[in-house]
Amino acid sequence: MPSAPAKPASGQNARPRPPEPGAIIDYGYLWAREDAKGQENATKTRPCYIYGVKAIDGLYIVSVMAISSSSTGARVPVHPRERAALGLPDDCDVVIEEMNVFQWSGPDIVPQSDGSLMRANPASRKLTAAIGAAMVGRTPTIVFRSP
Repeated sequence: MPSAPAKPASGQNARPRPPEPGAIIDYGYLWAREDAKGQENATKTRPCYIYGVKAIDGLYIVSVMAISSSSTGARVPVHPRERAALGLPDDCDVVIEEMNVFQWSGPDIVPQSDGSLMRANPASRKLTAAIGAAMVGRTPTIVFRSP
């Protein structure tokens, strides 16, 4: 009698988990200033906060904000304890003046060591609320990324 097929290892041939607002991903973020110069690929992978997710006919359109220690402009600070819990670098903030928008799971997401696309810990409710409050009345610059 033939044996049952082996199950794929975690993350292999598995459908990616749907994106979740508040999750943190590692992503090749393209700054608006780079996009304006005609650059198509990011120069650096950085942690990003998933701000919004829109499901359309089984596809997910995701908007992300960069988490950076070097960007200027409108930002929301991340408390040191939360930075440590999320595995973020020191002195980083969520940049709220611009976003990248793409179809999940785009080629610029760097998988975690276990193959998942999102980090294990999402942002806290407090940080998510602070970002939401900071976005009231704000129209960020959008960089649309295509696969």
